[in-house]
Amino acid sequence: MNKITLLPEEVANKIAAGEVIERPASIVKELVENSIDSGAKQIKIEIHNAGIDEIKVTDDGCGITEEDLPLSIMRHGTSKIVKLSDLSNINSLGFRGEALSSIAAISELKIITRPPNQSFGFSLTVKGGSLTVPVERCANNEGSIFHVKNLFFNTPARKKFLKSKAIENKKIKLTFMRLALAHPEINFQLINEGKTIFNLKSIQEKEEALRFDHFCNENFSKDSLFFAGELSNIAIHGWLSRPSITGASGDLQPKFVNRRFVKDRVIEQAIRLAYRDIMFGKRLPPLLLFIKINPNVIDVNVHPSKEEIKFASPQIISQLVGRAFQNTLRKDTFKSQISSNEFKILPNVNSADTSNEVTLSKTQHNNQNQSISQHSENHSISEVDFFRTENADLGTAIGQIHSTFILAQNKSGIVIIDMHAAHERINFELLKEQWTSGEIQKQKALFPIEISLTEFEAEEIEQKSENLTQCGFVIDRISKTTISIKEYPFIFTKKTFRKRQCLLLVAF
Repeated sequence: MNKITLLPEEVANKIAAGEVIERPASIVKELVENSIDSGAKQIKIEIHNAGIDEIKVTDDGCGITEEDLPLSIMRHGTSKIVKLSDLSNINSLGFRGEALSSIAAISELKIITRPPNQSFGFSLTVKGGSLTVPVERCANNEGSIFHVKNLFFNTPARKKFLKSKAIENKKIKLTFMRLALAHPEINFQLINEGKTIFNLKSIQEKEEALRFDHFCNENFSKDSLFFAGELSNIAIHGWLSRPSITGASGDLQPKFVNRRFVKDRVIEQAIRLAYRDIMFGKRLPPLLLFIKINPNVIDVNVHPSKEEIKFASPQIISQLVGRAFQNTLRKDTFKSQISSNEFKILPNVNSADTSNEVTLSKTQHNNQNQSISQHSENHSISEVDFFRTENADLGTAIGQIHSTFILAQNKSGIVIIDMHAAHERINFELLKEQWTSGEIQKQKALFPIEISLTEFEAEEIEQKSENLTQCGFVIDRISKTTISIKEYPFIFTKKTFRKRQCLLLVAF
């Protein structure tokens, strides 16, 4: 008796669909990429219940003809390639012919489309991969509407492994960000539960940093460093954050090859090497990188997600990216060399008089409770033991650089302390101690503190309001980009929130 049998077509289609559609964000990606390939200039995405109940993508692209509409939901049905050799010259985002068929296999899908110069449109409805009704004529504007409902209704095991609503919404926003950044010439709109989250107007190429402001930092385009380069017919451009601006998420380092978002170790390694001498730890500066290369020398057919890529000459990519990053950062560093008025000798610290030395050691903490803030107008750093080691002797503070770094001396040599990072660590340790004890000391603001954020940040803060309340924050969202802080932990001051880092640190 044969042990090997062929899987039924229905089962095979569901398995194949699972490779392409991992979560609601995958559907958003595939549908929007189809819209982009159709030449759309207006794309609107609507989601309900984190995309599980409903995803609707509307575009003004070229539409689908009546004859092609049934073929569009068939496996390997595609208009992007015809023969094997076409795989070596992929200029479109989609090409496998698997997106619509995979979506149709695990959801209820309705397509309404109207090609240009056509007086009426056509609709097609599919449930679980099966046509419910034949193609029908209908009214519609030029373009297409892809309406997905009841995702994973026939694959409960996959639906069970979806994350929380907040996480799935975040994945969708991340996907939206990558697509919007890759195609600045298109108007993008994202609507969640009837509420407009993003409404991005078209901009010119090499103005992508203006869009990144909506997702990263409202001042990214102003504070970042533009770079461009070319080597062996490979062109790159983008924007780099200065070392003083860092984050903890690699999501804010999107990289694109031929306007396709990619994850590539060669590029990531080149970036790490460029920053290694000017940035401590594993901090990740926000950045944008665009690479334009001949499609013949890359392979995008590596994974169904199409986010992995192979270069014919990865060493050239590494050299080009690394050189551009290093040269840009080096030039900016030279512009900000330390001048005589930027180095301050701290008072009461000299070789002749050590009676009033300012020390930064843990062992001295219990006996001395003085603050380094007496030597800085802009920072307040107390001698809390922010280094949790028994032998953390940072030595004696002897100077200050750029009003940002403390220069200290101990038995081993010179120690440079980032005052901002130390201050954040101090506040974190104090807040953690209060959290552990169950008594977070908080105070009411005499007047609510209003903070301007990006729409993305404000949405995330609102979703995490319960967690923030447990941390001592009472917050209301009063507009798309503004939140109001009514109460906050006692260890913070109103001045703390001017640059919003503290709040975002706690929230994220």
